[in-house]
Amino acid sequence: MPLIVSFLSLSILSCAMYHHIMLAAERRKYTPPGKRFEVDGHNMHIYGCGRGSPTVVMTCGSGTPSAYTEYSHILRVLSGRTRACVYERPGYGWSDFTTTPRDTEQIVCDLHSLLKKSGEEAPYLFVAHSMGAMEALLYAHRYPDEVKGIVLIDGTSPYKHMKYPKTSIPVIIMHMLKALNWLGLLRLAGNLGNH
Repeated sequence: MPLIVSFLSLSILSCAMYHHIMLAAERRKYTPPGKRFEVDGHNMHIYGCGRGSPTVVMTCGSGTPSAYTEYSHILRVLSGRTRACVYERPGYGWSDFTTTPRDTEQIVCDLHSLLKKSGEEAPYLFVAHSMGAMEALLYAHRYPDEVKGIVLIDGTSPYKHMKYPKTSIPVIIMHMLKALNWLGLLRLAGNLGNH
């Protein structure tokens, strides 16, 4: 039994070391395609292209690692017709991690600051996927003069969160996923799934 525990411990330690070495290498290899702006003590990434109005602002769901890579093809198409941009919340893509709360109110506050600092001009047409719907809807509620419209792609309903709050992901599961990610086990699972 001690041999099995030692083997598992060494395997997890090796996986974590490999993961963090790869993270450093990936940060050097893949530089942000857009610009990063300081918002509330952390840097947020936004990429914009094209000209025109309204400015299309795209946001992804909560499990998407990078909104930029998710929307890159759509960005190229839209930028031929109007201004199009995609931003990444803290902890996603090329945006920094942060310790500020990640509730919808804080996300909208961060987004408002980012759009102002980056010079992206209203009116905005939001394109929001999944949980991104919550921030697009709240943004429109808070800043109605800045929003021309919202397009939801399989958008989450606020009704679901008000009526069924316990169906959201439990905090313990979120902590477990963070731990699995930090240990590199999610990277390992992804690599195994590609073979």
